[in-house]
Amino acid sequence: MTDSIRTLKILIISTASDDAEIIDPMLGNYIISTTYTSTFPTDTSIVSNFDLVLLQSVFFEQLHTTENLKNKENETTDIPAFIILTRDNTTIDTTEALYIQQGALDVLDTTGLPIQFIQKRILFALERSLLLKKQPNFDPYNAVFNSIPENNLIYDIDTFDFLDVNNAAIASYGYSKEEFLKMKVTDIIPKDDLEKAHKRLSEKKHSKKINRGIHRHIKKNGKIIYVAVKSIETTFKGRNARIVTVTDINLKKAEKQNLKIDSIRLRSLVQEGTDLITVLDHQGNFQFASPNHESILGYSNEEMIGKNVRQFVFEEDYNYFYQLYQNLDDQKRIHIAPFKFKCADGNWIWLETVITNMLNDPTINGIVANSRNVTERIKADLKIKISTERYESVARATSDAIYDYDFNTSEIYLSGSGYKKLFGYDIINNSENLKFWESRIHPDDKRKVLHFTSKIIKSGNPSNHQIEYRFRRNDGTYAYILDRFFIIYENNQAVRKLGAMQDISTRKFQEKILGFEKKIYELNASPRIPFTEVLHKLTENIENLIPASWCSIQKLDHENIAEFLSGKKMPAPYAKIISSIQFLPNPEAYERFFIKGKSIYIENLSHNTKWQEYTPLVAEFGFQSCWLIPVRKSNGTIFAAIVLYFKDLKKPKDEEIAFIERAANLLGVLMENKSNIEETEYAKERYDMVAKATSDTIWDWNLPEDKFTWNKGIETIFGYKKEDVGTNSKWWFDRVHPEDSMRVSVKLYNFLEEKVEKWQDEYRLKCADGTYKYVFDRGFLVRDENGNLLRMIASMQDITKQKQEEQRLRLLESVITHTKEGIIITEKQKHNNNAKIVYVNDALTEMTGYQKEELLGKSSAIFFGPKSDAKELTKLNSTIDNGQSCEIEIITYKKNGEEFWTNISGVPVDSSEGTTHTIAIQRDITERKLQEKEKEHLIRELTRNNKDLRQFSYITSHNIRAPLSNLTGLLNLLEEIPVDNPELEELLQGFRKSTHQLNETIDDLVKVIIIKDNPSLNTEVIDIHQTISKAISQIPAIINTTNASIEISVPKNTELLINKSYFESILSNLFSNSLKYKSEERALKIAVTVKIKKKTIEMTFEDNGLGIDTERYKDRIFGLYQKFHHLSQESKGLGLYLVKSQVESMGGTIELESEIEKGTKFKLIFKK
Repeated sequence: MTDSIRTLKILIISTASDDAEIIDPMLGNYIISTTYTSTFPTDTSIVSNFDLVLLQSVFFEQLHTTENLKNKENETTDIPAFIILTRDNTTIDTTEALYIQQGALDVLDTTGLPIQFIQKRILFALERSLLLKKQPNFDPYNAVFNSIPENNLIYDIDTFDFLDVNNAAIASYGYSKEEFLKMKVTDIIPKDDLEKAHKRLSEKKHSKKINRGIHRHIKKNGKIIYVAVKSIETTFKGRNARIVTVTDINLKKAEKQNLKIDSIRLRSLVQEGTDLITVLDHQGNFQFASPNHESILGYSNEEMIGKNVRQFVFEEDYNYFYQLYQNLDDQKRIHIAPFKFKCADGNWIWLETVITNMLNDPTINGIVANSRNVTERIKADLKIKISTERYESVARATSDAIYDYDFNTSEIYLSGSGYKKLFGYDIINNSENLKFWESRIHPDDKRKVLHFTSKIIKSGNPSNHQIEYRFRRNDGTYAYILDRFFIIYENNQAVRKLGAMQDISTRKFQEKILGFEKKIYELNASPRIPFTEVLHKLTENIENLIPASWCSIQKLDHENIAEFLSGKKMPAPYAKIISSIQFLPNPEAYERFFIKGKSIYIENLSHNTKWQEYTPLVAEFGFQSCWLIPVRKSNGTIFAAIVLYFKDLKKPKDEEIAFIERAANLLGVLMENKSNIEETEYAKERYDMVAKATSDTIWDWNLPEDKFTWNKGIETIFGYKKEDVGTNSKWWFDRVHPEDSMRVSVKLYNFLEEKVEKWQDEYRLKCADGTYKYVFDRGFLVRDENGNLLRMIASMQDITKQKQEEQRLRLLESVITHTKEGIIITEKQKHNNNAKIVYVNDALTEMTGYQKEELLGKSSAIFFGPKSDAKELTKLNSTIDNGQSCEIEIITYKKNGEEFWTNISGVPVDSSEGTTHTIAIQRDITERKLQEKEKEHLIRELTRNNKDLRQFSYITSHNIRAPLSNLTGLLNLLEEIPVDNPELEELLQGFRKSTHQLNETIDDLVKVIIIKDNPSLNTEVIDIHQTISKAISQIPAIINTTNASIEISVPKNTELLINKSYFESILSNLFSNSLKYKSEERALKIAVTVKIKKKTIEMTFEDNGLGIDTERYKDRIFGLYQKFHHLSQESKGLGLYLVKSQVESMGGTIELESEIEKGTKFKLIFKK
């Protein structure tokens, strides 16, 4: 057999990313090189470089309009073979036949199809193309169009003439191609369907869409069949046409039935087997083929019988096959190694065959071939071969230790040189057993690793896994490794474990260093942890990361005298010995360590001559090796050292040198920071002492870093919390008053630019509570040796009280000067009790008629005269002498002798010697006094008139009452005397009514007089609910007549201290009004509600009656003799007046809310 494997380049152009996976690296007899893109290449010429293009239908037009695929004569060059890919028919914009017409090898809908089927279709189409291209006069369109298994027809849309048909259609309909080309589309449509067909064809004549449907067609033999039709418009040889794909539905049904029958027959024979059995004659012609050929190769028995094997065996394999076949003359049975055999779908499979010569057997009379499909095995072997080559290449290229563990043999195959490089092992034959690996896992990690591996094996998970652990090197040390692996399973059993061991010791070491540095920084940042404890932790971590070491830290002064700082593990005597020793090694070592700052690593102390002076000092402790690492300040000065000792000879590794020198840098930072902090704390302590000695707010501005530091004054004076105080200049400037900000900024800028020598300013600074304080700020600059600005230090003094006092004095001066009230300031004389005037304002001179010169130096007695009340003057003077303010009203005199009343307010001004001055404010109150006098006269007149009116009311009511009673009695007697005259009877009735109304009016007036003239009432505790119920019980007839409903809501046992008769009268009036002025449109509803408040009891009386126009009558509602409805002709208008009078006489209040045609609501409030 010859090896005919060929490499093909395939380009996949599709927006569906999963289309990139439809081609295996090995397809048939081809090694596939796949390129995927989701867009059509901008450099379209590269399309021609591929053997096959799998093209999503949306890119079809771009392929055929690409100018780069055309030659100079504008004729298409060799466009590569292409297959159209569609998905769920969503991107199909034409029929398969149209694509074929344009040169497509096949059209594949990739949705839901098995990948094996898709690949077979691709391989078949490709090989069919290659085969047909070898034929002379190759016409790709006819070759492919005629090979389509579906019926395809092309017809002219104007004349309905057939233009072309494929072989499938010729075979299906029974017409020859020549016959078809003389027919019209209507010739294959039954007569009964022609009318509908003509209409359908006309409607879809120029439709650009795909048209589908189920129709009836008629074959040449007259048989009518049901077909599924799909068509689309195209151009064929310059004519407008449609391509139609026709599927015989009847045929499909028949095929399914035949397949079912064949399936039963095949199962009864050997169809379920995997071996293909054939009988050939001596020339290699098939005489018999087992039924399973159809299921495996796709050939029916009829398709194989009589055919020669050469038609099926791959051309390059045939010579090998034929040579072995001829050997049957000498050998009974021959095994033929795998060769390629063509399937019915055009794909090639690999068969492994045993041929037996049975020509002499009369029952067989032929050569029996037993064949088995080994295609998958061949592919797998090829993949394994490629994979093995890649695996070996990777193993050689990587520094990892690559391994392959066989679970059946417990053997580990080690690939490449990784084990040697990483762990120092020389592996014989690159193979070791499982115990070799297990025995070298660190004891502390072994259980974890074996448990993890066992768990993964049992899970059946083939994914990638990884685990970190320590693995022993050949020199006895341990390496940290990252073991990444995956497990291969067969029949759910783990068979192989493939992995790579990567040395991550350096990474782990770096992680430990980073963790150690982070921990040290965190410890140092904590104010609660002493610095000595930080140093102890540092030495402990160094000892942990460098095994078998004894670490100490030693501080060196300017004379290189050592001071032991830390080293808990070091022997106690060592600290005493090493302290106070001056390090002076020989000049060479001195220069290396102290001048150049280089580390010194002494592998053997006993053989070192440069430090032999100090060897005896440490020899008694058993130390043999010593490492000295200098610790520098930021300026490079050596001021400490890390010293490591070992009791064995120890040479440092590269990573240990890097680590210990890194630790020395860390220590330098810590120690220098510590020193700076101590110096800063000392300076701050002195600074705080100065700051405490002053009440000023001191601030320190680090100019290069724009960092502000404030003393306690910013908290105590301005009220800011420590955490709220900003640390930059912006925080300060933001709190300068907006009106002062520009001036302060300019002045400060001039100061910093050296335009002025010193800076001081007054401005307002915002406090924490939002208020502002006036400050007086003074500052000076601190420069370095080069004159550069370093800091500005200033003292801020709170002058708010001073400013307020200045403002107060200005305001006081303004008030005194401009007020209309007279101001006198007198000074008390030491030799007597008299006081002389030292200041008067303009208002006083205007008030009294005196000039200032006439008053200054004189006694204030100048303003008093005969009618001035001496008692008031004595009261004023004695009160002032006692240091208290006083106010009097007294008659004073002007310069012209005119009297006028004044209000004098005197205020003493005290000092340590007592009252020295008096400030008096003098107001002219003459007009007020006259008004008060007139008011008193009016009150006396009103009182007398009121008394006279009350007396008149009593007299009037009593004088009218007697004759009115007599008149009422006479009218009652006349009722018993019959009157025959109707007119006289009507007069008498009118007289009786008027007399009755007058009597009621007199009674109401008496009630009003009694209420108004009776300020003190008898009160008693009443139960509100019982009283309301009693009032309702006295009017049951009216309630029933009006069909009224009354709802009472009173808390249980609610009591009120009140005049009972007044309260009952109030209820009676309110109920009477509600019943009298009810609406005829709705049933009357009355609601009485009582609420108990904190200090009052609130009663609400509400109805849905006619209501009152409160806008119109708001000032008259509770007036005497007021009526508000046309129904109130017989009403006297006294009810609400009496209710209000009774409520107010009991210390209560009454309010009213009302709306016409909605009702009225009274709110009565009584004190508890």
